[in-house]
Amino acid sequence: MTRCAARRYTIKRPPDGSWGVLLEDGSWTGMVGMVNRKIFLRQEADMGLGPFAVTTIRATAVDYTHTILVDYGRILAGSGKPEVDPWGFLLPFTPGVWLAFLAAMATALAATAVLAPCTALRLVAPPSWLNGRVLLYMRVALQQDASARGMRWWERLVLGAWMVLTLVLMRSYAGTLMSLLAVRQIPQPFQDLRRLLDDPDITMVWEAGSMYVQFLMCVLSLGNPAPQAITSGIFREVREAEFSGRLVFIKSTEYNSMLDQLVRRGTHAFVGEDLSGRVLMANDFSTSGQCDFYSSRARFLPYMFAMIGRRHSPLVPALSARIRAVTEAGLYDHWLDAAIPNDTSCTNAPTKVTVTSSLTLENLWGMFFLLGSGVAGAALLFAGELLAVRL
Repeated sequence: MTRCAARRYTIKRPPDGSWGVLLEDGSWTGMVGMVNRKIFLRQEADMGLGPFAVTTIRATAVDYTHTILVDYGRILAGSGKPEVDPWGFLLPFTPGVWLAFLAAMATALAATAVLAPCTALRLVAPPSWLNGRVLLYMRVALQQDASARGMRWWERLVLGAWMVLTLVLMRSYAGTLMSLLAVRQIPQPFQDLRRLLDDPDITMVWEAGSMYVQFLMCVLSLGNPAPQAITSGIFREVREAEFSGRLVFIKSTEYNSMLDQLVRRGTHAFVGEDLSGRVLMANDFSTSGQCDFYSSRARFLPYMFAMIGRRHSPLVPALSARIRAVTEAGLYDHWLDAAIPNDTSCTNAPTKVTVTSSLTLENLWGMFFLLGSGVAGAALLFAGELLAVRL
C-alpha cells in the first residue's frame, strides 16, 4: 500500500494479511479494503501494489491499472519417495506392440489354415488340427519346446518365421525388462483438482482473502449477488470440502511454515497462483538443493493481474502508462526471472530414477500374482473338464 505526498510514500500492510474479499455486509477486507475505505474523510491508502487479480467484484470498489501479467492456479504438492512399480514387467512393450504380436500370431495361423486346402492336405479333424497349431505357436511364444514332425515344408516355413519373430521380440523384452527393474517411480498423483478431491487423506490449502476465496464464496452464493455465481461443478465441491475439514486457508506470510510443516509431509497440497508456487519451489531448492515438490500439469482459473487505486484516482492512468511501457519492453518478465533464482531447477524434475539393488519380492510380486492367477485359472479349467467327463 502506498500513500503519496510530496514525493514521499509510506508502505502499509493490511491488518488481516489478505488481498481482499467482499463480505456479506458489503465491506471489504485486506488491501482492497484499505484502498476502498476512507478514515476521517481521507483515503486509508491510495494505491495497492499487488499485483491483484482483475475481477468484476473488485472493480466495483477500486480502479485497475494496465495489466502487468496473466497468471493461473496450480496445485503444489510434495513429491513422494521413489517406489517400485510391481506391474513394471508390462511396460517394455506398449499396448500397440502387444496387439501387433497377437495380430502376427493370428496371421500365421490364418496362413496355415489357408494353405492347407491348397496343398491337398486333408484335415480329418479340422478343429483338433487348428487347436494343435494354436498351442504350438503359443509354446513357441512362451519359449517352450516344439516339434515339427509330420509338417509339410510350407508349415515349417511359417513356423520358422514365427520362431524368428518371437526370438527377436522376447530378447528385446528381456533386455528392456532388466533395465526397468532398476527404475523407481517418483509419484506425482495430483495433476488436477479432481484427483485432489478424490483423495480423502489430502487437505487443500488455499490463500486467505485471495480472488480464489472470493470465487469459492460465489460458488455458494453467500449473500453475494454476483452474476457469475456458480451453484454446481468442481469448485462447489472444493468449497464444500471445508465442511469436512479438507479445506484450510492461510496467509501469504505463512507460506514457508505451510510448505515445511504441511505440504512436505504429504498430508496437504497448496492450491494457488503459479507464480507463488514457482517462488516457493525455487526458494526450497536454493536451501536444500533438492526438488521435493512439484506443480500440477493442469492449470485453472486464469486471471489478469494489475495494481489497484482508489476510484477515479489520477494516479491510475499515470501508472498505467508506465506499466504498459515496462511490460511491452519485456522488462517485467526479465526482472521477475532475475528475482527468482533457481526458478527452472524443478520445473521438469525427473519422475524416474535408477538404482542398483537386488531383486526382492517387492519388485516381482506382480509377476508372481500373474503366475498364480494363471495356475489357478488352469486348475479351474482342469477341474471343469474332469467334472464334464463324469457328467
